[in-house]
This record gives sequence, structure tokens and C-alpha cells, in this order.
Amino acid sequence: MKQLIKKLRKAFAIFFVRRMYVITQLTEQGKMYYKGKDSLWTTDPKEAYHYKNEPNFDWISEIFHKVELYYA
Repeated sequence: MKQLIKKLRKAFAIFFVRRMYVITQLTEQGKMYYKGKDSLWTTDPKEAYHYKNEPNFDWISEIFHKVELYYA
């Protein structure tokens, strides 16, 4: 029964939930989200710039930054 519920949730997410990507980094203040302009960072994921496709920029390093899936 639990597996059926998980599969239904995934199917629902595919069709009804918008999947977006955000760029994050960990600092002393906690997880910071990239705003996308003037290299500003914020702690609120709703203020972050959301990408429709997974971003692939040269300045994103796997050590300092991560690209995470965000459900809008």
C-alpha cells in the first residue's frame, strides 16, 4: 500500500507540480540561494531565481555550490 501511494505521488508530481532548479551554497548563516542578479544570495528559497532547466555555468563548482531540485 505504501509503495502504491509513493507511485501515485510521483505521478501527481510529474503532471501537476512545477519542477524548478535553484543554485545553493552552504555558509555560516545556513543554506543560501542564488538570486540570479548582481551575484546576490538570500536565505529564502522563494526569492531565489528558479531555472526551468538544470543550469550549467562555469562558476558553479561541486565543492562550494549545488544545483538542487525545487518544487514550485
